[in-house]
Amino acid sequence: MVVVPPPPPPGYYGGGWDYYDDDDWIAGVVVGTAIIGSAAAIADEESESTTTTTTTTTYGAVLPCDPAVTTIDNVTYYQCGSQYFVQAYGSSGPIYMPVPPPG
Repeated sequence: MVVVPPPPPPGYYGGGWDYYDDDDWIAGVVVGTAIIGSAAAIADEESESTTTTTTTTTYGAVLPCDPAVTTIDNVTYYQCGSQYFVQAYGSSGPIYMPVPPPG
């Protein structure tokens, strides 16, 4: 006895996985996106330049100049030339700590 399989359902075009082998473009999109994202990150790192100056010199109750006093966001800054200071309190009274320019 020969068994014949039933006919395929309507809309079936035959074939298997090989007739729709179209996922290579997905791999290309993923690799291209990774390359472009990496290039953008590298370019962004190269364009940024940060200079940080840290000093540990504190001044007692006397600053090295007659400062220009500025208050920004409720913080009082004392400017001597290009250096800014804020007032703090040490064990012997007020001191002036150097800080980055306000901004």
